[in-house]
Amino acid sequence: MKTEYRAIVEAGFILQIDAPDLGSARNNQYRHLSDDEFLSKIAERNIAALNAAIEGLPADRMRLHICWGNYEGPHTHDLPLLKIIDIAFKARVEAFSIEAANPRHDHEWEDPQDDQNSDDRILIPGVIDSTTNFVEHPRLVAQRILRYAEVIDRER
Repeated sequence: MKTEYRAIVEAGFILQIDAPDLGSARNNQYRHLSDDEFLSKIAERNIAALNAAIEGLPADRMRLHICWGNYEGPHTHDLPLLKIIDIAFKARVEAFSIEAANPRHDHEWEDPQDDQNSDDRILIPGVIDSTTNFVEHPRLVAQRILRYAEVIDRER
């Protein structure tokens, strides 16, 4: 993918790298591993591979999307964002897009704190739920944005 990633960035686009493997793979593919085993063996390996593929590309032209999949299912074994964010932050990208509105993870706005993420990385919380057939009210979407603005520096 290194060639394709470079072509996207050199064409002037922002490269969004989707990484459901950091969130949903624990539940979907690696249930036989403990959380710690998944994080150290799979997630760390995947971030190292990603960094090799984006080597030399400017961080401000890339973002990493972390999600837990939008498949029909209970999502009772999703890893919490706090369990994977430190590994995700090892990716050499400037921005991180997270699925922040689905019912299993909507509460995690309370978790990120400025002292944990004091660098100049950008957090892009997904504030519309792609897993529902309801259209969220604009006030609800605004509330979700404001929640993140309370715990993360507004510039980030």
